Amino acid sequence: MDIPSLPTDSVYKFKAVAGLVIIAIAVVSFAFVFDHSLKLMHEDAQAASRLLMRSIELTAEFAAADEPSRAEIAGIHAEMKHISTSIDFLRGRAEGFGKLIDYVFWACAFLTGFGLVWHFWGMRSWSRMVQRHQDKLLELQVKAQEKALSAN
Repeated sequence: MDIPSLPTDSVYKFKAVAGLVIIAIAVVSFAFVFDHSLKLMHEDAQAASRLLMRSIELTAEFAAADEPSRAEIAGIHAEMKHISTSIDFLRGRAEGFGKLIDYVFWACAFLTGFGLVWHFWGMRSWSRMVQRHQDKLLELQVKAQEKALSAN
């Protein structure tokens, strides 16, 4: 029974191309996550800005009132507490986005490094194991044809 050998030429080329694909996926993934996170952080910053403006308005309303009633003071206090809680939530989200971007950066950096190693390993293996022999074979074929032409 004849066992076929693996087409090593294709395996080495596959490693080289797969390394480039891994690098491309890592770069595109990081760009997507970074862009999406920045858009969400921008929206959160706008929301925080609106909340801060509302707190300034409430402070101005409180200062403008001669003698606010207990109900007005309780309403302002409740709204300021809600604003404070919302800003704390947005600050936590911003920190979470920062951690996400950091995590994705290092994951993509690892994948890029892995892709580079995989690519260069495949190219080096192909060059040493396959291309060197193909070049010798081609050189011998050219010499044989030159010899055949010179003999005629």
